[in-house]
Amino acid sequence: MSAAPRERNDGPGFEEANLLAFLDAIPARVAFIDRDRRHLYANREYAEAIGMPAEEFIGKTIADIFGEESYEKLNPFGDRALEGESIEWEGWLHHPRLGDRYVMRVYRPYARPDGTIDGYFVLVRDRTDERLRQEALDRERCRLLDAVESFSEGFALWDAEDRLVMCNSRYREMHAPAIWENLQPGISYFDHLVALLRSGTTQVRPEDAEDRVRQRLVERQNLGPPHDFPRDHGHWIRVIDRKTQEGGTVSIRIDVTDIKRREAILSLVNAAASQVLINGGWRRPVEDLLGRLGPVMGVSRVLLGQNSISPEGEYLQDDLFEWDAPGIRRCMGDESLAGIPIKDTAFQETRARRSRGEVVYGRVSELPKYQREWLTMEGVKSYMRVPIMAGGTWWGTVGFDDCVEERSWQPLDIETLRATAGLIGVAIAHDQTVSALRDSERRFRGILESALDGIVTIDDQGVILEFNPAAEALFGMTRQRAIGAKIRDVIIPERLRAAHDAGMARYLSTGDSRILNRRIEVMALRGEDEFPAELTVTPTRVAGRTLFTAHVRDLTQQKEAEREIARQRDRLYQSEKMSALGSLLAGVAHELNNPLSIVVGQALLLEEDGSGELAQRAARIRTAAERCGRIVKSFLAMARQRGPERKSVELNQIVRAALELLAYGIRSAGIKVTTELAADLPMFSADPDQLSQVVTNLILNAQHALKDIPQPRRLSVRTCYKPAHGQLRLVISDNGPGIEPDLRSRVFEPFFTTKPFGSGTGIGLSMCHAFVSAHGGSIDIDETPGGGATFKIRLPAVAVEAEHPLTPTESVPEIARRRALVIDDERDLAELLAEMLEREGFAVEVAFDGEQALAELGRRSYDIVLSDVRMPDLDGPALLRRLQRDWPALAERLIFITGDTVDLGAGSALDELGRPVIEKPISPEEMRRVIEATLRESPNGYYIL
Repeated sequence: MSAAPRERNDGPGFEEANLLAFLDAIPARVAFIDRDRRHLYANREYAEAIGMPAEEFIGKTIADIFGEESYEKLNPFGDRALEGESIEWEGWLHHPRLGDRYVMRVYRPYARPDGTIDGYFVLVRDRTDERLRQEALDRERCRLLDAVESFSEGFALWDAEDRLVMCNSRYREMHAPAIWENLQPGISYFDHLVALLRSGTTQVRPEDAEDRVRQRLVERQNLGPPHDFPRDHGHWIRVIDRKTQEGGTVSIRIDVTDIKRREAILSLVNAAASQVLINGGWRRPVEDLLGRLGPVMGVSRVLLGQNSISPEGEYLQDDLFEWDAPGIRRCMGDESLAGIPIKDTAFQETRARRSRGEVVYGRVSELPKYQREWLTMEGVKSYMRVPIMAGGTWWGTVGFDDCVEERSWQPLDIETLRATAGLIGVAIAHDQTVSALRDSERRFRGILESALDGIVTIDDQGVILEFNPAAEALFGMTRQRAIGAKIRDVIIPERLRAAHDAGMARYLSTGDSRILNRRIEVMALRGEDEFPAELTVTPTRVAGRTLFTAHVRDLTQQKEAEREIARQRDRLYQSEKMSALGSLLAGVAHELNNPLSIVVGQALLLEEDGSGELAQRAARIRTAAERCGRIVKSFLAMARQRGPERKSVELNQIVRAALELLAYGIRSAGIKVTTELAADLPMFSADPDQLSQVVTNLILNAQHALKDIPQPRRLSVRTCYKPAHGQLRLVISDNGPGIEPDLRSRVFEPFFTTKPFGSGTGIGLSMCHAFVSAHGGSIDIDETPGGGATFKIRLPAVAVEAEHPLTPTESVPEIARRRALVIDDERDLAELLAEMLEREGFAVEVAFDGEQALAELGRRSYDIVLSDVRMPDLDGPALLRRLQRDWPALAERLIFITGDTVDLGAGSALDELGRPVIEKPISPEEMRRVIEATLRESPNGYYIL
């Protein structure tokens, strides 16, 4: 490290050494730079300031240490120092290791005794932190000034000596329009206020200015609440002064001119509105309002006009009222204006805007020529027109004119005239509304009294306020009695009143409701009886109270109709199930009846040909097979829902036969049977097979229900006769598990069963129901006392008609031999029929399909034809049509044979063919009867016989 330049010698002199020691010790940053801009010396503070040891930069130039950019910035000051000038500079300087720093550099040239300048000293001070703080303060001050300037109020800050520190432009506008230049920082409050009072913009006389200022200064020492200060031209300023902690004063000035004017306007409008509402009528209070409004608003003229349409359809405006300021010419009734025509097209656009509710205003000088000429004749310089809307339509116009100056209408002016127009419209509409309300009340009363629904209105305490005639009829109560009563005590059943009270309380406290604005079904009270009703309740707010209006409709007839529809639907459902069951049974019957016919027929032939035990066995086979056939026919009878084949029947005998048939199973199940069969039962007309099936099914069901319960297992069968009702009754009871109440209505449905899967078909009880219903009776389920199921059957005791014995059939051997053709696609059955006919004396030919039958008919003639209905290729109906075409006489002697008896009965396809039918399984007696009847009815039958 080198010190400042000195005489070359072996070591530093005493003075130089002391100087270097002093410079290293002082808390200042000092360096010596020679003419080549190289650092020859730097003390400790300087080295630390640039962030590197002195050994690293001694002998280096400014450019080497700070870079070229900093060198270019500092070089001019070094040049000036080498020329002998002392210089100070401060600014931002970039340090390679410390970044940007704000520094102050003092340059002092170093000269030899001969005046030669070898270099200069640099004293450096780092002011970065101070600079940053100052910049932050400057930014805050700017923000404060911007904020103060943005105030809509006047703002000024005075120091403790009452001199102005700052104020915004709004304060100058309000207080110093004539002394703008004097209102600068530093002016005293005294001088400022004296200049203001002497400017003539206040109500204080200029000669009293100093006295008023002294008074004001005393007031500023003890600041009170804000006060309003009048200014020229009707302006008002609100003065607010507050002391600061440093003893200064903050002054806030607010222009309250609009507020003062609004207060006056509001007072006028309120007075006019009160007159309209209290005294009625609108004309007088409105004219009084307009006459008072003109001076308050400082206008020259106030106008009121009403629209009208001429008989020719032209727009007219009738002048109703005009107020004029002193010195302003009156236009309404001015004869000089009466004869001047108004060009309608000139104001069409203005009228259109007013009809839409728009405010029309402006300066007359800016209007189109014709409008400008007309308003100029009336002395108008600025105008404003506001439409009056009454009842939603444009009724007329209210307007302001300024005949003194071209006025720029302010928002308050527009709002005031709008409010006035609104009040006039309300006053006019009030009269219209009163009349309309009277009409509406009459219409409402008419609707209420003619409504078919009961209408009841209550308040939030549940007190009835309205009760129309339909409600009187619905609830059996007069309106006079209902009004004032609580609805809960009048039409709500007692069991529902607690829920009603809770719901009302919940709605009034929380606003939550489960029934409002919905259609619901409830039970209502009519006298002592309840009835179903449809209820709709809607809430309404009237005068701060909640009212509830209920529309009530009696659903008694509707519910009965719904129940009838449900019954009809159930019957349709049962019919559809029976139709499905019929389709199933048709296929079963077709497959069973053919083999059953063969069994019955063969057993009969074997019985006739045999003797002794063989004949008895054949008879038992035939009897069992015939019973199977009857069972199949019973199924089919149920499926096609045809009437029973009635005979004279004894009910007790049917019960005994069923118990005998099922005796083994009953004994095996350990069931004790008790019978109470009345001895006085009359014979009655019924189908024994169907009734036998009913009794058998019910006993079997009881047996099945009892098999899984512990002993004792009991079954009871009772019969009785009720002459008064003309009924026979059969009751079958057991002590089994019974049938659940909710299932009792379904047990008679086809395919519905309560038995475990695989244990029942769901057909038995439905078949019982069908058979009993076919006899005009009924079957019901009840619970056996002590547990179990009880089936109760009621049958009408239909008298037995006298039976006419059939004429014995002639024995075939006594009649000439006849020829028959048998047609059936099942060979065994066809051959059996042929054998049976041959035993009756017929010569028989057999055909196994329709085409073969036609071939046989073409070779020879036949007296009778027996044909199956269902056959491949050519079935029975098709065969009949061929006979009717080719052998019409033989078509009259065609007999159909079928095992598909579901299609039999009135209205069926076979019935429409008009030919007799023998049902399978075939019995010889039935076959003889049908053949004889057919031959007897044939036109040529007796000739053939």
